[in-house]
Amino acid sequence: MLKRLTLSALLGSALALAAADVTLPCAFAAGQLTRFDRTAEALPFVDFDKAAALAAASDEEVALDSLPSDELLVERAPEAGRQYAVFTVQVAEGRTLSRHDYVLVNDRGEVQPCLGLARGEGTPFDFRHQTLRGPEGCRLVFPFAADSYELRLRSAFPAVPLPEVGDFRVQPRPEPPKPVPPAAAASVPPAPAPSVPPAPAPAPSVPPAGK
Repeated sequence: MLKRLTLSALLGSALALAAADVTLPCAFAAGQLTRFDRTAEALPFVDFDKAAALAAASDEEVALDSLPSDELLVERAPEAGRQYAVFTVQVAEGRTLSRHDYVLVNDRGEVQPCLGLARGEGTPFDFRHQTLRGPEGCRLVFPFAADSYELRLRSAFPAVPLPEVGDFRVQPRPEPPKPVPPAAAASVPPAPAPSVPPAPAPAPSVPPAGK
């Protein structure tokens, strides 16, 4: 059974701080975005099926969010060819943040939904946490294609004008190949005209003897 300290150590070792073009911390619709991490390792999630089974087996009526999280954990690795992007947010007082507010968009326009929200540090991503009210810190996790270059957070609802946040640089773009200049034509002097010796002068005509 994983304890809070174990979870904190697991998350700390799994997450690698990524280079970002955004200067953090930065303003965010719900407050402040303080950190961006990415990882290809498994992260702890609260499993919906386990939670539903425990709730159904309970003799008393128990709210799902009151069940002991340690018994419900499952470690989930990203799918093949993908990584996790984790955003740490400090929700401001009087504001709210839902796991459904934002989607993650990469430089190719691929859109990914949020997979879960975790309250505070060292806690699992829990489907039971849908909306938080500040002041409170939380983390949001999204999948993304590992060969992406930049990521942006965009409002999940086109009619809701939440400002985009980005670009978060995952890896530097490769340098474009330098153009190869055309090979300079070799300067070859024209071949000299062949030297033709002058034709020999005709021999003098000598009259035959005795004439």
